[in-house]
Amino acid sequence: MRDDVFKAIDVADIDALKVLLNKDPGLASSRSDDGLSVVLFSLYIQKPELTEILLKFKPELDVFDLAALGGVGQISHILATDPK
Repeated sequence: MRDDVFKAIDVADIDALKVLLNKDPGLASSRSDDGLSVVLFSLYIQKPELTEILLKFKPELDVFDLAALGGVGQISHILATDPK
């Protein structure tokens, strides 16, 4: 199902993305085999409306996701508490 999420984002299929996430909210935290998150993928291909949908499902975000989203405060906290 992870691949289905990436495909829905790639073709900007909002309805399919919502159906997938409603069935399994954890898919909002999906990553590719290379470690690319679906959130970062949606930002890279400039689909902000899909990014907003993903964020409503409270995905796990790493520092790269946070940086792309402008989460400087959260990054500072992470680096201060766990710089590794």
